[in-house]
Amino acid sequence: MTFPIKTYDPANQFQFVCPVFKATTKIASCLTLRDLVWRGEHPEQRKGCQCAMESGKCPIPVIVTKITRLRNDPYHSDAPKVGALEFDILDAIAPVLTSDRAMQRHGVSAGEEKLLIKANEDARNGVRIITKPPRRIERVVDMEDVKAPAAALPAPTDASELVRAAQSGDMAAAINAEVGS
Repeated sequence: MTFPIKTYDPANQFQFVCPVFKATTKIASCLTLRDLVWRGEHPEQRKGCQCAMESGKCPIPVIVTKITRLRNDPYHSDAPKVGALEFDILDAIAPVLTSDRAMQRHGVSAGEEKLLIKANEDARNGVRIITKPPRRIERVVDMEDVKAPAAALPAPTDASELVRAAQSGDMAAAINAEVGS
């Protein structure tokens, strides 16, 4: 029996923020690029991604290995959705360095080079890509449900506001009030 891996579906709408380039990207696009790079093709687009991928700084090959070995498929969505990468994926790529030679060979842009150099500095200094969740908890919303930008709700300032926020279902405001942010 084969394990259907939905993450590999070209119609996958799961998105994440790239830990190297800080851009929101569809995982399906990254997987397509990975396939091209692994076949020896090097498209003119996303040179920095190709450099990071071949250097081991990109999370996509680590994700593919983990999915294949563990038969765990957490990066799929039928609707547009921005999700987070698992901490072990981020920890696996955090210490990896990308060489200047690799950047030159791939012809990365000045902006991409700056971000790769910053990632190298962080790796040399032992900086984790994500050290802890942010104190301010934002609402998690499926992008398909978003029709217009919602107005930011102020965090409750006293206990009665905390209770009202919790009763109204505004858990982000309730938690933010509790942690004092």
